Amino acid sequence: AEMPEVLRVKRASAAAAAGGLESVRRGQWVRIRRGKYAGDLARIVEVTGGDSGEATAEEEPVLRIQLVPRLDFHHHHQQQQGRGSKGNVARPAQARFDPEAIAQMSRAAGLPVNLTKARGFWLWRGEAYRDGLLFKHVRLASLLVGQAVQPRPEELALFGVEEQAETSMPVAEPTP
Repeated sequence: AEMPEVLRVKRASAAAAAGGLESVRRGQWVRIRRGKYAGDLARIVEVTGGDSGEATAEEEPVLRIQLVPRLDFHHHHQQQQGRGSKGNVARPAQARFDPEAIAQMSRAAGLPVNLTKARGFWLWRGEAYRDGLLFKHVRLASLLVGQAVQPRPEELALFGVEEQAETSMPVAEPTP
């Protein structure tokens, strides 16, 4: 007994649902949809394919983005000492990553510094930072793209950018 093709449901890929690969490009502004960085502005640094490493219409692309981090050193310090709660914690303010300040706060709290520099990136708590910005790999489905993303001047200032024109903005080169 064969089922007619009409009754089969095909799952649309996230890339196709989001407008395909043509809808995202290097240097484009996007917003994070959920999590700690929900609503935050980010910029696409690199677009690569899904698991195969090449972007195709069937696979959701993996994007490398840069954004202004929300560092919560004090909550992390309390968790290290077993005093922190895992419940609702106020969302930390956006601030550029400063490795010297992180090292100073770690020493003041009696914690190991745990800062590493590799390939031009600072590594701290499993995340990579360069020029004060956080670099993350995310799926296209976790981002808001297109006309709905309108960077505000104060957000652009956090990136060290004065205007919205994407062609005039240098994007930090990713490392291999």
